Amino acid sequence: ASAAALAAATGASTVCGACRPLLAELAGAGAPRERARGARALLGIGGAALGIALAVVAFAIPYPASVQHAWTWDVLWRESLWKQASGYAVLVLSLLALALSLRKRMRRFRLGDFALWRVAHALLAALTLAALAAHTGGRFGANLNLVLLASFLGVIVLGAVAGGVVALEHRLDAARGARLRRAWTWAHLLVFWPVPALLAAHVLKTYYF
Repeated sequence: ASAAALAAATGASTVCGACRPLLAELAGAGAPRERARGARALLGIGGAALGIALAVVAFAIPYPASVQHAWTWDVLWRESLWKQASGYAVLVLSLLALALSLRKRMRRFRLGDFALWRVAHALLAALTLAALAAHTGGRFGANLNLVLLASFLGVIVLGAVAGGVVALEHRLDAARGARLRRAWTWAHLLVFWPVPALLAAHVLKTYYF
């Protein structure tokens, strides 16, 4: 007879809370209008990620025009140590963000508050994008490098939009909010699938050649 009773009987809405408004409608109580926990953080981090993504697409960091600069920042791309450091930073941050996404999808990973892990997942994704900007200097490269960078950007941009939908879902009716959340989340997941293979090919190519 209530959303709480349905949740207790079925487990629905007890992980991420996405279907809570639908449970309320099913019970006849009407959709609650509460904002998702961590909504403001999701909006802020998502906005920052979109800004970084736009900068990566629109601007390439120029190489120094003179060797007389106190620090020539092109060492980030010319010297192997710096290039490897930024590359491994991208890899580690990506793996951490991926591990946090397991909190929703696997029963054994239920430690802590889902809303907190969701914000941490978004923050790690934004940091990954910043590390990617340092690794590439905003240069897309060619062939598989181009596809890999475009895939990375697509994953993070779609994730930022999905986070924005979650943050603003309380302003929509329950059914429409659920459809939008599902659509953007699935787009985020589907664009991610080529990334591990592309990343493995990139690492193999870098060290083999």
